Amino acid sequence: MADGNNTLGGDTFTLFSVGKGNPVKVPQDGDILTGQLKAERNAKLAETDIYMIEDYPTTKKTEWKAYRKALRDMDFSDPDNITWPTKPE
Repeated sequence: MADGNNTLGGDTFTLFSVGKGNPVKVPQDGDILTGQLKAERNAKLAETDIYMIEDYPTTKKTEWKAYRKALRDMDFSDPDNITWPTKPE
């Protein structure tokens, strides 16, 4: 979801956010699609924060860590060809 145009220190930008993920700041002349994709990635990370709590009952801690790392390491240089990592089940 775009938060409209914002101005700070003379720079105009748009904030994108999805769910509880951290917003992504995209300059006015920036790549909007990449901003939207990064906001979606941040939402996926936020949704999986619970699995990183040390005493959360899961037998797939290693798989969740690998999934989150893959999300953080995503390449957004070609936003029309994004491959999302597979979420553990």
